[in-house]
Amino acid sequence: KLTAQNLCDPLEFAPIQEVNRDLCDPEKLKTVERLVDDLSLALSQHFPRTWSYLSSPALDSNTAHPKLEISQDRKQVYWRRQPAGEGPTPQPYDSQYSVLAQESFTSGRHYWEVIVQDKPFWMVGVTTGLVNKNDSLTRSSFSLGVNNTSWCLYHGDGQYLACHDTQEKHLTVAKRVRKLGILANIQKGELSFYDADAMTLLHSFFVQCTEPLFPLFNPCMDMNGVNWQPLTLFWIKDPWNRCSDEDQHCGERKAH
Repeated sequence: KLTAQNLCDPLEFAPIQEVNRDLCDPEKLKTVERLVDDLSLALSQHFPRTWSYLSSPALDSNTAHPKLEISQDRKQVYWRRQPAGEGPTPQPYDSQYSVLAQESFTSGRHYWEVIVQDKPFWMVGVTTGLVNKNDSLTRSSFSLGVNNTSWCLYHGDGQYLACHDTQEKHLTVAKRVRKLGILANIQKGELSFYDADAMTLLHSFFVQCTEPLFPLFNPCMDMNGVNWQPLTLFWIKDPWNRCSDEDQHCGERKAH
């Protein structure tokens, strides 16, 4: 137990054991390095979180439904807290409480993640460039999964649905998803949803369109403080890139 009386007592350490020199054998180290390289290659081929096509989209507050709140860093969206006496009209399924990402995709492969944590209700997906971002009154195009221009995954109190063009498919998910990964492969016309923590595929859509794809997020309404948690866009840092976005001199160091 740490007390004021023994703060200045000399520290006692266990005797340091001699390192086994056999563990430092150069040939064994080369074998370990080769195995690590093989493992990295296998993971890069099978796991979608490949660093070459990571995306970190930001939310476009100009496209947010009036009842939604966007954080200052544009990485979180949640149901706006209503003043007393101004509660929302209950609707069992309103897919228009959404916000678009600023970034859209027209080619290549793109992967991003959304923290859903313990939210009881949420919808995450993509919609095509048919959305008129400049018309804040046009909300029908901001719907998810109820038309032929959007694809999404819906979670409702433990149940998961893959939704597109009013069609719903119930998904069997062994463990509750806390972080959702989305992979859009434009060339192949594939849109895949993953449990980003368990690295397991939840569902894939075949997406055939020529318009830009916008990530779309719907935190769903909060009734009686049950669904207040935000949807959070997770920033994935490339482990091979030592420069961060906050390092203003990164480009200068590379130039020199």
